[in-house]
Amino acid sequence: YRDPKVTSPSLADVTPGAHVAVLGTTSSSTVTATTVLVGLPPRPGAGGPHGRPAAVGTVKSAGASSFVLTTRSGTEVTVDVTAQTTYRDPKVTSPSLADVTPGAHVAVLGTTSSSTVTATTVLVGLPPHPGAGGPHGRPAAVGTAPGTAA
Repeated sequence: YRDPKVTSPSLADVTPGAHVAVLGTTSSSTVTATTVLVGLPPRPGAGGPHGRPAAVGTVKSAGASSFVLTTRSGTEVTVDVTAQTTYRDPKVTSPSLADVTPGAHVAVLGTTSSSTVTATTVLVGLPPHPGAGGPHGRPAAVGTAPGTAA
């Protein structure tokens, strides 16, 4: 379990109304989770204007207060970060800008002006394009927890 707001997240943090993305394997209508990301936007792509990340891509370069990513279409986007920017990485306990390294796949939530995004949240370690991540390039499940887990 990964939840940037909880020191040791567990199944107990998956409560009704919690937004989650589940990575794992699917058999019929059952997902065997390998990673549960708690506190993500309420639907795939939600979080920026009109319910989409401001930018998604692969980190090209990183500096002390910004990084450049390349989108799937080849467009370069500069991402400015501040002390208030939060980071989420399912493989890191306390992610930070130091985890935003060349080659990392990221989704950025924030505001856009021209080709620059001012990040409020950086999701690190995500697949290289929206919807990728499971066995066939998609999370096994993304959504809002409707009730208690089994």
